[in-house]
Amino acid sequence: MRLVVVSVGRLRPPYADDVQHYKKLLARHARLAGQNGWTEIEGCPLYTNDDFPVSVQQFTDIMAKNPKLDAFIPTGGFPQFIPDANRAAVMPYKDKIASKALALVVADTLPVQIDQMKEGLSLGQVGQRPFEMGYKTMMALEAMKSGKPAPADPTYTGLDVCTPETVASSPGRSCDPISIRHSASPSGITSTRTRLRGGTGSSSAA
Repeated sequence: MRLVVVSVGRLRPPYADDVQHYKKLLARHARLAGQNGWTEIEGCPLYTNDDFPVSVQQFTDIMAKNPKLDAFIPTGGFPQFIPDANRAAVMPYKDKIASKALALVVADTLPVQIDQMKEGLSLGQVGQRPFEMGYKTMMALEAMKSGKPAPADPTYTGLDVCTPETVASSPGRSCDPISIRHSASPSGITSTRTRLRGGTGSSSAA
């Protein structure tokens, strides 16, 4: 299966780390060339340099050159943050996304992104939990002020996985939580649930 990963910039943490995590979770190799069935196409990863229109053009160009691409994975919501342009770019591939011939899975779960997913313009969204980050930070500071030890470093707050199916089945709650914990695996994380192409299942990076 052929894939493309899109990031902000080569030297921009944590996005540079995200690219490596994708590779390690899929096959534990610095560059995927058939390991576990995954192959990075020429030019992968792509870098947007925080330019949203560029990210949309990258999708358009890559799909035109690689019509049989299996997975396109932005590590941020870059193209979806300019929804009209993204709709125009992705709409021609809506049927491929619906049939799961193309796994367009995008990071972040802002309302403007969920709206586009509901329209069939992504196969899923994976987002962090900023509210929980802030809450745990304040609770940790209060505990440390009271003389309690600092929390684990790092402390993981988990992720939310949103799919068209969860939106349809639970209109008031469009995302399923997954827990993330530190592990000794090469990727440094282990997830209890993963969705990429065709349903759910348990997956471990160990």
